Amino acid sequence: MSYWRVFIVLPLGWAAVVCLTLLGAHLHPVVGGLFFLLMAPLAVAVLATTVRRLHDRNRTAWWLIPFVLAPFLLDQAADAIMRDGLLVALLMALASTGLGLWSFIDLGWLRGTRGANRFGEEPVSGRKAGA
Repeated sequence: MSYWRVFIVLPLGWAAVVCLTLLGAHLHPVVGGLFFLLMAPLAVAVLATTVRRLHDRNRTAWWLIPFVLAPFLLDQAADAIMRDGLLVALLMALASTGLGLWSFIDLGWLRGTRGANRFGEEPVSGRKAGA
Protein backbone atom coordinates (compact mmCIF):
# COMPACT_ATOMS: atom_id res chain seq x y z
CA MET A 1 0.00 0.00 0.00
CA SER A 2 1.40 3.43 -0.85
CA TYR A 3 2.47 5.94 1.78
CA TRP A 4 -0.47 8.28 1.16
CA ARG A 5 -3.08 5.53 1.15
CA VAL A 6 -1.85 4.32 4.51
CA PHE A 7 -1.95 7.81 5.95
CA ILE A 8 -5.50 8.34 4.75
CA VAL A 9 -6.84 4.98 5.96
CA LEU A 10 -4.99 4.74 9.31
CA PRO A 11 -6.34 7.97 10.83
CA LEU A 12 -9.84 6.70 10.09
CA GLY A 13 -8.99 3.47 11.91
CA TRP A 14 -7.39 5.46 14.72
CA ALA A 15 -10.55 7.59 15.09
CA ALA A 16 -12.70 4.46 15.18
CA VAL A 17 -10.53 2.93 17.92
CA VAL A 18 -10.66 6.16 19.95
CA CYS A 19 -14.45 6.22 19.68
CA LEU A 20 -14.67 2.56 20.69
CA THR A 21 -12.27 3.19 23.59
CA LEU A 22 -14.34 6.11 24.88
CA LEU A 23 -17.58 4.20 24.48
CA GLY A 24 -16.10 1.11 26.11
CA ALA A 25 -14.67 3.16 29.00
CA HIS A 26 -18.12 4.61 29.54
CA LEU A 27 -19.53 1.08 29.81
CA HIS A 28 -16.66 -0.32 31.91
CA PRO A 29 -12.99 0.69 32.31
CA VAL A 30 -11.76 -2.79 31.37
CA VAL A 31 -13.72 -2.73 28.11
CA GLY A 32 -12.22 0.68 27.29
CA GLY A 33 -8.75 -0.68 28.02
CA LEU A 34 -9.30 -3.63 25.69
CA PHE A 35 -10.27 -1.29 22.85
CA PHE A 36 -7.26 0.89 23.66
CA LEU A 37 -5.03 -2.13 22.96
CA LEU A 38 -6.16 -1.93 19.32
CA MET A 39 -4.07 1.24 18.96
CA ALA A 40 -0.82 -0.73 19.17
CA PRO A 41 -1.21 -2.44 15.77
CA LEU A 42 -2.15 0.90 14.21
CA ALA A 43 0.94 2.55 15.69
CA VAL A 44 3.12 -0.30 14.39
CA ALA A 45 1.58 0.09 10.92
CA VAL A 46 2.33 3.82 10.92
CA LEU A 47 5.95 3.25 12.00
CA ALA A 48 6.47 0.43 9.48
CA THR A 49 5.07 2.53 6.65
CA THR A 50 7.21 5.50 7.65
CA VAL A 51 10.35 3.34 7.80
CA ARG A 52 9.54 1.90 4.37
CA ARG A 53 9.16 5.42 2.99
CA LEU A 54 12.43 6.48 4.66
CA HIS A 55 14.13 3.53 2.97
CA ASP A 56 12.60 4.60 -0.34
CA ARG A 57 14.23 8.00 0.26
CA ASN A 58 17.55 6.18 1.04
CA ARG A 59 17.45 7.08 4.73
CA THR A 60 17.74 4.84 7.77
CA ALA A 61 15.04 4.37 10.40
CA TRP A 62 17.07 6.68 12.66
CA TRP A 63 15.36 9.51 10.77
CA LEU A 64 12.26 8.67 12.82
CA ILE A 65 13.92 10.70 15.60
CA PRO A 66 13.76 14.13 13.89
CA PHE A 67 10.62 13.30 11.92
CA VAL A 68 8.45 11.68 14.60
CA LEU A 69 9.99 11.62 18.08
CA ALA A 70 11.46 15.14 18.27
CA PRO A 71 8.25 16.98 17.27
CA PHE A 72 6.27 14.90 19.79
CA LEU A 73 8.76 15.58 22.60
CA LEU A 74 9.00 19.28 21.76
CA ASP A 75 5.20 19.58 21.86
CA GLN A 76 5.04 17.80 25.21
CA ALA A 77 7.79 20.00 26.66
CA ALA A 78 6.13 23.16 25.33
CA ASP A 79 2.84 22.16 26.96
CA ALA A 80 4.63 21.42 30.25
CA ILE A 81 6.35 24.82 30.50
CA MET A 82 3.61 26.97 28.96
CA ARG A 83 2.85 28.87 32.19
CA ASP A 84 6.43 29.35 33.33
CA GLY A 85 8.20 30.18 30.09
CA LEU A 86 5.88 31.35 27.36
CA LEU A 87 8.68 32.41 24.99
CA VAL A 88 10.57 29.13 25.37
CA ALA A 89 7.32 27.19 24.90
CA LEU A 90 6.58 29.18 21.76
CA LEU A 91 10.07 28.48 20.38
CA MET A 92 9.65 24.77 21.11
CA ALA A 93 6.25 24.73 19.39
CA LEU A 94 7.75 26.52 16.37
CA ALA A 95 10.63 24.03 16.24
CA SER A 96 8.13 21.17 16.43
CA THR A 97 6.08 22.70 13.63
CA GLY A 98 9.20 23.16 11.50
CA LEU A 99 10.26 19.54 11.97
CA GLY A 100 6.73 18.38 11.20
CA LEU A 101 6.61 20.45 8.03
CA TRP A 102 10.03 19.16 6.97
CA SER A 103 8.96 15.54 7.47
CA PHE A 104 5.63 16.16 5.69
CA ILE A 105 7.39 17.55 2.62
CA ASP A 106 10.27 15.06 2.69
CA LEU A 107 8.19 11.91 3.15
CA GLY A 108 4.99 12.97 1.48
CA TRP A 109 6.02 14.95 -1.56
CA LEU A 110 9.65 14.32 -2.54
CA ARG A 111 10.38 11.49 -4.93
CA GLY A 112 12.11 8.36 -3.69
CA THR A 113 15.57 7.39 -4.84
CA ARG A 114 15.62 6.52 -8.52
CA GLY A 115 16.63 2.91 -9.07
CA ALA A 116 18.20 0.75 -6.42
CA ASN A 117 19.62 2.15 -3.21
CA ARG A 118 21.19 0.53 -0.14
CA PHE A 119 17.74 -0.73 0.93
CA GLY A 120 16.86 -2.45 -2.33
CA GLU A 121 15.06 -1.72 -5.57
CA GLU A 122 12.75 1.20 -6.14
CA PRO A 123 9.36 0.15 -4.65
CA VAL A 124 7.29 1.64 -7.49
CA SER A 125 9.23 -0.32 -10.09
CA GLY A 126 7.52 -3.51 -8.95
CA ARG A 127 10.79 -5.41 -8.92
CA LYS A 128 11.94 -7.32 -5.88
CA ALA A 129 15.41 -6.74 -4.42
CA GLY A 130 17.85 -9.28 -5.80
CA ALA A 131 15.48 -10.43 -8.56
